[in-house]
Amino acid sequence: MGALPGCFCWGRALGVYLAQGCLTLTEIASTLGGIKVQTTEQVRVGEGGAGQALQQWLESHLTPRQRRHVPVCIGLAAEQTYFVTRALDEVLGDTPAVETLLAGAAGGDLNSMVSDSVRSKSHHSSICSVAACRRAIAEELIQALKRAGTQSARLEPAPYAVLAAADRRARPPRAWKVLVRVLLGEGGGLALLVLNGEPVLWRRFTLVEGQEPHSIASAVRYVEVHAMTGLGLGRIAGVMVQGKIDESLSDRLREELAGEVVIAPGEEPNEATYSLALALVARKVESGGINLFRPIRPPMTLGQMFPRKLAAGMVLAAAAVTLTLGYVLMTLDGECESLRQQNARYAWARTLETDAIERERKSLASEVSAVQGFLGTRVIWSNYLRDLPTRLPSNACLQSLTGSYEMKITGKNETQRVNRSLTICGMARFTDRGSAPKEIDAFLESLRKADVLKPAFPVVRLAEIKWRKDAGADTALFTVIASPAEKASKKEKGKEENAEPKDGKTDAP
Repeated sequence: MGALPGCFCWGRALGVYLAQGCLTLTEIASTLGGIKVQTTEQVRVGEGGAGQALQQWLESHLTPRQRRHVPVCIGLAAEQTYFVTRALDEVLGDTPAVETLLAGAAGGDLNSMVSDSVRSKSHHSSICSVAACRRAIAEELIQALKRAGTQSARLEPAPYAVLAAADRRARPPRAWKVLVRVLLGEGGGLALLVLNGEPVLWRRFTLVEGQEPHSIASAVRYVEVHAMTGLGLGRIAGVMVQGKIDESLSDRLREELAGEVVIAPGEEPNEATYSLALALVARKVESGGINLFRPIRPPMTLGQMFPRKLAAGMVLAAAAVTLTLGYVLMTLDGECESLRQQNARYAWARTLETDAIERERKSLASEVSAVQGFLGTRVIWSNYLRDLPTRLPSNACLQSLTGSYEMKITGKNETQRVNRSLTICGMARFTDRGSAPKEIDAFLESLRKADVLKPAFPVVRLAEIKWRKDAGADTALFTVIASPAEKASKKEKGKEENAEPKDGKTDAP
């Protein structure tokens, strides 16, 4: 499982460090476990020169397709380059700045050199860094890359790129905008002045045995003095030292340097470190930083300037939007077809206007509401027919049962008066005519307690009783009326209003 993250790789890049007649090549790639070094190799430069050695290595290790797409960054040793940084206030204009800064290089023959510049800004001033090398070696390398089929390549001083490898091990505090970074190796080191993450000045130094802190402090002071006097950068935020340092050396170094000192692990600035740093720089955007190939490179063609990745991304985005809109269109088509089928069921409404349909809707809604009200409050008369006859006395019979329960419909201007009542007519035979039959009173009390009458007709009263003489006995014809509570309360209220005061007093003017 440990080798699984390295099985899949992409984003390959190649760094080439040229120094002392030897090429150090490092190839890196992105894997599931991060950026990994694929291979590191040293090639001795033969009689054909550095360009021929580089071309042979590319053709033997990379396929034609890989050579077209793998970016290459070539770094020259400090002895083969000229690098200078000055404040822009010292010169006038852009072109005079480069010529002035290179006036002391190559004996003043600017045609034998290629140069490139980059600007940096701080809170106090703006500075310009110019790098240059011999035109012959730059043309030799670019022609070799062209013959090998490499399309993405850059050339720069190796110390300018070394921070890319140093940042993999440790980074300075974010608040440090201007600082000095010291990379220590066996017997020597490199001190760099860093402004906003980019090196603007470096100085190589040797470590004297027994005087290592003094050698490091001397190099740092040289960089600090040049930064304040020559570049106007002001105060240095701190010093970051990377490399193999024991505790005693770090304590003595803090005593030598007055400012804040940070000790961090790091690799010595050797051929492999420079080559790895160049490979990391090759992964960045080509237009940034110093590129000594830029002055001698032919103008880019339309095909080279065409943003293929951006175009591919836009095509994928357009395809995704097309699929999404297609799905939405299919959904809307289905809903539209369903609505067409629903409209086809109501062909009779095609000739009607919206106002007519709305009036009919309101009319039907009121009718439905009335029916729902009727069904929710209607009286089931069969329940009365099953229950009430069982409550009659043994000497009585039921003559008729009349029920009325009209719906209550409220209009805009007036309220309809409804008739709701239950009339029970019965007949009983008695021998004593002098008083109301007790059986009828018991029947009334039974009706008042009947659960079937309480919801709709809770008020039960005896309306009238008539006597009739028969041959064998007297017959009593009685009528009982059951009514809703609200109707009974209205009648009682009316009686109370029409009644005179009990004390006989009336209001007089």
